[in-house]
Amino acid sequence: MADSAAQSGSLKGAPKVNSGVLEAAVEYMYSDTDVEMGGFFVGELVKGVAVIEAAIPALQAPSSRVNLTFDHDTWTDVVNTVDRDHAGKTIVGWFHSHPGHGVFLSGYDLFIQNSFFIADGMVALVVDPTDGALGWFVTKDKKVGDPIKSSVEPAPSSSDSVQGAASSAAGSAKSSRVASVAIAALVAFLL
Repeated sequence: MADSAAQSGSLKGAPKVNSGVLEAAVEYMYSDTDVEMGGFFVGELVKGVAVIEAAIPALQAPSSRVNLTFDHDTWTDVVNTVDRDHAGKTIVGWFHSHPGHGVFLSGYDLFIQNSFFIADGMVALVVDPTDGALGWFVTKDKKVGDPIKSSVEPAPSSSDSVQGAASSAAGSAKSSRVASVAIAALVAFLL
């Protein structure tokens, strides 16, 4: 079961997220803020609530500034990864970034949610890495609900970074801090 304080508490239907999972998803989405980045959440559905145990980045998914495509190769890769590394678990949702566009589900995003994540409790997480906005969208009664919104620290812009080895170390520290802030923000919002 989830050991994170990001458990649903007073927000019925909010996902329960294991420690480190949200940080991993946010860190991946922050790894390139010029294009949409995303992936999948793995776990189980318990009484209509997603219990998220892992995040799997969609490393090969074609993307642009305004689009992320889960093509046949993407789905094949994630199913193989779940079968190999998360036996007995299932895909319970997905995540992606909207760099500079805010937190919402586009028409294409709604198509994905309504076609592949229609069971009660399945989730979509959208993060805008440029301003740190974050929103969970949860399916209930075959409808996607309004976002449960929070925020994380915005990703650093390229002009903010230091060059060379110091840049790498600073980026790692920043990523860790961003991940910690992400969990803290979500926990504070959910409590």
